[in-house]
Amino acid sequence: GEDGENESGAESGDDDVCAERDHPPERVAQMRRVVESIELSVRNVGLSSNYVALADPELARLQATCKVHAKQAVSDRWSGSFVALLRRSRMMRVQTIPRAWKAVLRERAERCQVCGAKEHRCDQVFELVGVAPTERAPRPLGAVPLGALAEAYNDYDDADDAIGAGRHGIDEYLGMFACGTACFEKVVTAFSAQNFVMDIAYEVRRRIDAALARDPALLARWQRDERDPKALVEPITTRDTAFAEQLLSKLQRIEAALRGASPGALLLPRQTGNAGTWNRVD
Repeated sequence: GEDGENESGAESGDDDVCAERDHPPERVAQMRRVVESIELSVRNVGLSSNYVALADPELARLQATCKVHAKQAVSDRWSGSFVALLRRSRMMRVQTIPRAWKAVLRERAERCQVCGAKEHRCDQVFELVGVAPTERAPRPLGAVPLGALAEAYNDYDDADDAIGAGRHGIDEYLGMFACGTACFEKVVTAFSAQNFVMDIAYEVRRRIDAALARDPALLARWQRDERDPKALVEPITTRDTAFAEQLLSKLQRIEAALRGASPGALLLPRQTGNAGTWNRVD
């Protein structure tokens, strides 16, 4: 769609635009604070008012930045119904399929499902999972203050676990979309900005699960941390700066994509969100 003629950026990521680079120490420190606060929220650790006062401004700045970027990435040529679905989404999966399979997805032959324009050469399709259109959309993590983040995350975590049980997963699966290259890259950019904080939470949860798999004894200690407001809690995602630097590079990639660069593989892996949810959807 939107006259896109170049190959999709989902396979690139090797271009020089916005390649990973050294980030200012103060920005790394700020992002580490955000990651730490999200980890503590995911772990249901009680946060003191002093901690919230220290960490919430950093989270709020990131949320505001991502909200602006998400709005900038949305094209005024996209259908209103698609934009509404995108805003409800929290997981994306990208697949490469033959042109004949893409034709099955479309109501109108050779037309982008996002903007309706004639499309060329994009062999990528994307799938979305999120809040069912029949349900009231909860506040995304990108709009929740730190003091309410744990409760909001728990709601999403419970919703992810429910998908695939009974009828759940039918309405939460928002569809598979075939589109042109330009629309594909803009959708990737808009989704990545909109779900930047959500994706941090998903990655934090993945790392927590991996740590528990290596050392099951951590569970009892972390459960004590949840109950003891005076506990000395050690985050596992901020032991070094690598994760924070990766997130800053991702943010740079979003900003570069808004200026016309290819989003690249750094911005969107093949699948985001809860792997178990995708397995149940399948």
